[in-house]
Amino acid sequence: MANFRKVKEFVRRHPVAVSANSTIRECAEIMDRERISSVLVLKNGIPEAFFTESDLRRAIGKNVNLSRPVIDFALTKLVKISSDSSIFDALSVMVENNVKHLAIEEGGEVIGVITLRDLALDLAPKYVKYTARIHNARDLQAIKDAIENFKEELKDEAESYIKHPEIVDPYIFFSEISHVVDAMIVTASKFTSPPKSGFVYAITGSGGRKEQFLLTDRDTISIYQDREAIEWFADFEKTLDSLGFPGCEHGYTSDKFAIPYPEEDKVCSEWARNVDRNIVNISLIADARYLLGERSLLDEFKECFAEKLYRNRFVILNSLRYRPALNILGNLKETFNYKAGAVAPIEYPVRALAVTNNIFHVTNTLERIAALSEEKLIPGDMADDLEHAYTVLMRRKIWLQAQDLKEFRASKANPMERAMVKDALKTVRRFQSYIERNYL
Repeated sequence: MANFRKVKEFVRRHPVAVSANSTIRECAEIMDRERISSVLVLKNGIPEAFFTESDLRRAIGKNVNLSRPVIDFALTKLVKISSDSSIFDALSVMVENNVKHLAIEEGGEVIGVITLRDLALDLAPKYVKYTARIHNARDLQAIKDAIENFKEELKDEAESYIKHPEIVDPYIFFSEISHVVDAMIVTASKFTSPPKSGFVYAITGSGGRKEQFLLTDRDTISIYQDREAIEWFADFEKTLDSLGFPGCEHGYTSDKFAIPYPEEDKVCSEWARNVDRNIVNISLIADARYLLGERSLLDEFKECFAEKLYRNRFVILNSLRYRPALNILGNLKETFNYKAGAVAPIEYPVRALAVTNNIFHVTNTLERIAALSEEKLIPGDMADDLEHAYTVLMRRKIWLQAQDLKEFRASKANPMERAMVKDALKTVRRFQSYIERNYL
């Protein structure tokens, strides 16, 4: 468990130390350069105190000459803790001594520093820890290391769901992954010199819907004003590949799925006239979620679709090509592709009904269901049933993906699990029938 980790696990480098005669200004410059909240002040080579951000604020607030020795203003007492102590012990020592920094001691030597922020991040949900770590990364390698650690922890968590799929909340599970992925993309862009203006970069597909589990298929799109931006998109997609998040094998990445501005209105009109041929493109635009650049470019494109596709029956009809994996008697089929027989039959028509009724402000399936209910496009009780059904189906999706499986075998599930999936798919079938009666 997280609260029994040893504090020595937080030692990533030697503590940054300064002599007692160093000036306040020199210490402030070191803290800024090293991106740390304190330095260890040594007197005659022996750790004497911490000089922290709080001490610096106090000195500035009192208009102290910043050329004065730091030892005179290092007011944060030095409290030590053994490297073998748990982080629970560290938190208790901080509270007892009213400090936010502890010196980690091993063999009579200070080998590192642990802060209250370190503990907060470690005890927080994992996505908080990893998003903070990624945002604070000094280079791309640090981002890659964080992503690798995150994927390992995610795999361990997913394995616990194999035995107990009922304990996972899919919405929270996928949202946490989405936060980390977003942090990776946004932070990585800062190391690659993106265009200053005239473009938008968005994540789409399951990532855009905030429903991605395994980081194995990155769908992204772009809209650009200057064609030179395409070169950056191509380089940036290679960068993301190198970080351990490969692009879509079908070519739906920003360097290939790039739409010129101001021709997006022409593109929008063409796609709307030929829905069958362009349904994948339309779906990816609907699922697109802003990450970088000028949000207004994406918003304008979506507004065009909102106008062109309003109550478009062909979009609705196309969304119903996948049917729940039930036989004519309403029983589960023995074996079926889970995406085609369980996920797509609810995701696709929910998206289609949203797209054809000007609902572009949300991309997540559960959020779309709520929006459809709010707009009175589906009855409230149907929305409640759909939300429950989707939760059941997503739990089973996580269960399958954790085992690298694509097919659901009814005989491999226990009677209760089969009953839950069957009931969920019956709800989806009722939803599809409702759409056919009311929107076709």
